[in-house]
Amino acid sequence: MLAGGIWLSNPKNMVMEEFCDAKQGEASTYRGRFDIWFEAKGQACFGEVKQRWPSAASFDEAEAQATVAALQQEADTAHTNVYKSGASPVSSRAVGIVFVVPYLAWKYRATAEERFQKVCSLIAACLERFTAESAYTVLRSSYLRPDLLTEERFVTSRQGSKQAYPGVEVLVCEKRTAALGGGAGPSTRR
Repeated sequence: MLAGGIWLSNPKNMVMEEFCDAKQGEASTYRGRFDIWFEAKGQACFGEVKQRWPSAASFDEAEAQATVAALQQEADTAHTNVYKSGASPVSSRAVGIVFVVPYLAWKYRATAEERFQKVCSLIAACLERFTAESAYTVLRSSYLRPDLLTEERFVTSRQGSKQAYPGVEVLVCEKRTAALGGGAGPSTRR
């Protein structure tokens, strides 16, 4: 959906997913896979992407911290890949992207919106601490469709329980460097 959104937002935009190119390892260069590269409004971005599928019912501070740790890891990996690959740090950005898709079991449907709000609040609190204490900028977006919490929208999981996936939290993280306007300090946008 991210790639499609980039394509559709402007006919001049370009996207490549899961492509191979030279990566710089500890001792040598090797052929490796990049998750996504896109160009929008003349700005090239290399991204490393992960998805997380936590339970909205049991999401807690530890899960929020693990989500932010995964985001930082993806941003660091993208940063390393771009800056060691020879891409221009002025014209190419390196971002980590994490899609958090909380699921909700049928038995918790009556409290679904409150549980999703808790997921969003815990992630937001962890991101505030993370960006205040480190040299990263994070863009965050939340999307919840309550209409997807109707009985017919719940699907049976491999374990046999009925679950719904009515929302997503999208996190995009960039490691700030001198070439990109550097400096530490809080930087979370929603």
